[in-house]
Amino acid sequence: MHDQRFFAAYTEERVSASRRTLRPLAVVAIRVVPERSDPLHHHALGADPVVNLLVSTIRDSDTSAHADDGTLLVLLEDTDENGALAMLSRVRDQYLSQLPDHLMWAGMSVYPINSFNAAELIDLAREALADALVWPQGRIEASSAQSDR
Repeated sequence: MHDQRFFAAYTEERVSASRRTLRPLAVVAIRVVPERSDPLHHHALGADPVVNLLVSTIRDSDTSAHADDGTLLVLLEDTDENGALAMLSRVRDQYLSQLPDHLMWAGMSVYPINSFNAAELIDLAREALADALVWPQGRIEASSAQSDR
């Protein structure tokens, strides 16, 4: 799994490609923790079943990264908001079936709906994750920001 610096640079490249090909892409930020842990302060993801399950669930064309704060980042190629939500639902179902003592929160942003800028897409996905983390049970939030067209 990549780190957040690679993810930021790669997202910039993929946004440029999406701009040329007029295809959407989604950025997703995910936090998965054991049910009795504090999701805001739990950082121990490492190379454990949480990461392995995410990598085995996403498509080969998607890119995942492990941020320094324990957040998992995913770049979904050629994926609009509905596709990102479907992927997150699939990932959540996998976690529920294979790691029933864990909860998942996620935030997402989509090019070109939320932003034309890669760094901003990542920030918006993280902000949507922060909005989801307010809820005590797992939750998926979409960014409400609109790009300036």
